[in-house]
Amino acid sequence: MFSFIDFSKLKRLIDFPYPVIQSGWTSLYTGDNDGLAAFQTLEVCIRLGGEDKYSEDTIDGKTYYTPFPHVIYKWPGMKLNTSKFKKRESIYFTYSRTITEELKANRLLPTDNTIFQPFEMNGEIEAKILELRKLLTRSQDFSIADRVDLCCCGILEELKFLRTWKQDDLHPASQMNKIASFIETNLCKPLSVRDIARQFDLSERTLYRYWQTAYPGTPSDYLRKCRLERAKEMLEKSVIPIRSIASMFCFCDDNSFSTAFKKEFGITPRQYRKQQQKKSG
Repeated sequence: MFSFIDFSKLKRLIDFPYPVIQSGWTSLYTGDNDGLAAFQTLEVCIRLGGEDKYSEDTIDGKTYYTPFPHVIYKWPGMKLNTSKFKKRESIYFTYSRTITEELKANRLLPTDNTIFQPFEMNGEIEAKILELRKLLTRSQDFSIADRVDLCCCGILEELKFLRTWKQDDLHPASQMNKIASFIETNLCKPLSVRDIARQFDLSERTLYRYWQTAYPGTPSDYLRKCRLERAKEMLEKSVIPIRSIASMFCFCDDNSFSTAFKKEFGITPRQYRKQQQKKSG
């Protein structure tokens, strides 16, 4: 099954800079789409899934095997030969050459003419795709072309975020930000540097080296500082006994907690609590 709507001649009510030419969805079976296709305009085709594990496409004599779901950017001038396949579902939209260049200039499209972009489906892009699918069933509704333009641009934004996230996810600083978040949400658990490194499949040596590119001190310093900051808040905002707070944040006894607290803030936990009580009283 194949369906598309031509939006090129529909009246727009707003002056949106990225008008869509056509959009549609496909649910194809073996033999429905076998052969060579040449593209005069950009087609952004989101292949949602299929009975095959991979799609097989030949572009300029080179064959690609790409897992689902993925986006295939069918750039102007591209010659694509898609092999026969089992059932596959996809949704697509097209832009003129001029609009394509504007989208690239504003980084809503890959600037390096990437062809395939595999991605993990998340709630944001899934919602946008479902919205476009619904809009395509209402081709004669008031302002439908404007809504499709906005929706397709939203999809391009989400795909951009996914590309950036995937690139940044491999960067050491990004990994250290995730580790810092992990530490902050596990302050009441007995954690060691070895535990943290294992959690993120790193050696302790690599963890220390990467950590220095993003944060001062060591992961242990960060863990201790976060615990003391949280303990400080509890001393100010609760009546929980100091001994219980020390135990809650994994200090072995009152003395070690008091020593660490005074070293960090220049005052003991007991003195700090009395100071705060005077201010509020």
